[in-house]
Amino acid sequence: NGQIQQVFSYPTIRSDSLERWGVRYVVFQNLPHQLEIALDGIGDGMLHARIAHLPNNGASSIRTIDVDKNNNGRIELDNLKPADRVLLMVTATSPQSFRYAATTDASSGIVVGPPRPIAPSSTMPETTILAIGSRSQPSQKRSNISYKLGPMTQVHLSSNYQEVAIGGERAYAVSDWGLEIFELTRPTQPLRIGEIATPGNAQGIAVEGGFAYVADGAAGMHLIDVSQPSSPRLIKTVGDFDNAYRIHLANGNVYVVDNSKKGLKIFNQQEMQDAPNPKPIGTFLTVGNAYNVWVDGDTVYLSDDNEGVQILDFGRIDVPAIAGKVEIFGFDFQVVDGYAYVASGNLQIVDVRNRFKPEIISTVRTPGLVSGVQFRDGFVYLTDWQSGLYIIDVRNRNSPKIVAHQPTAGNATTMALFRTYAYIADGAAGLQVVDVSQPSQPRWLNHYDASAHRLHRRWAWWIENCRNRRGV
Repeated sequence: NGQIQQVFSYPTIRSDSLERWGVRYVVFQNLPHQLEIALDGIGDGMLHARIAHLPNNGASSIRTIDVDKNNNGRIELDNLKPADRVLLMVTATSPQSFRYAATTDASSGIVVGPPRPIAPSSTMPETTILAIGSRSQPSQKRSNISYKLGPMTQVHLSSNYQEVAIGGERAYAVSDWGLEIFELTRPTQPLRIGEIATPGNAQGIAVEGGFAYVADGAAGMHLIDVSQPSSPRLIKTVGDFDNAYRIHLANGNVYVVDNSKKGLKIFNQQEMQDAPNPKPIGTFLTVGNAYNVWVDGDTVYLSDDNEGVQILDFGRIDVPAIAGKVEIFGFDFQVVDGYAYVASGNLQIVDVRNRFKPEIISTVRTPGLVSGVQFRDGFVYLTDWQSGLYIIDVRNRNSPKIVAHQPTAGNATTMALFRTYAYIADGAAGLQVVDVSQPSQPRWLNHYDASAHRLHRRWAWWIENCRNRRGV
């Protein structure tokens, strides 16, 4: 389940197989202008598939591949660029063989009928608010999971919500609109108190000491003063990024992931704040496109879509050495007490106590694609793009168990924990707030809708920039 297949030439037709709720992912690169991807499933279960378009510059997008009753599906992608990437994610409700074809002229030969109806699920929220582009997967009930659902909290933004971070008693959320700040004095009722638009596609954020560090795609990394949260202020922008994607703060340093082969750049945090043009004190070029980073002492864990999760020794910040690697796709991960909890389509638990020989010891499968992970007090909280929040008991790491599931209205990407609450970045469906004081019984809270205000401010910013550029 962890291996990443890569395709560089077209047409390509390949076969593969899936376990029940296993995940296969394929990265298509060196893209033609137009690409058709077709699926042909063989088995009694139901095939589910999604496509993530990851442009070299610009906002990512996710689309569902409609599948017919025979488990055949097709999607056409236009206006692609060679440097873009497309990620295919496939799962199934039962063991399944399938083949996929990627062609430039619709020559796969796979016949696709009308889309298969989506069966209603008893685990879906009773109400959803502006559930844009989302389809929750039907799932089987388990006796040890709470299905007592009553969604009542949702902060809806007009843009595609990517990541949320906690600083003090505030939540900081980024999207392709920019940065928004929420007061959590009343954690069950987040109150938006500040915002600042960014010129790129804000995808990652870290907050510390009155500063927000925002990864803004091709626009670079921004240092923003948030000491006055109602009036955040841009301090500086650090450039020379193809796609600034994720940020991690540790050891007095700022670790910035460039979602390209530029990999990882490391800056001194104090110099980042003081110097007019801060320079990296360490770098690591990746073979594939880098995705995320975690730091544990002198050890840096860095994922890319070619090598998997690499374990780097940064005993000398300017001379990193590769100690080991795990060949699994790492969307997100945390390392606690010698064990890595990796969002890799599924949850993979990896023993990294011997960093030269890391070993996968257990796997937890969810219906969709696990993309975010948070560990706390013996439980792992997962975001699943297609089906929301999962809570996993990992007190026995060799035999982890799902104890609860809470669907969300959009595409759950990442989350942050604050006190007894989970704040979920749910794509176009906004910020979902869930009470997790009892991990086996998550509970929804209040609702806040700022979509109309956000849309108005976004267009005002865009129009003003157009005027400035054209001299209007």
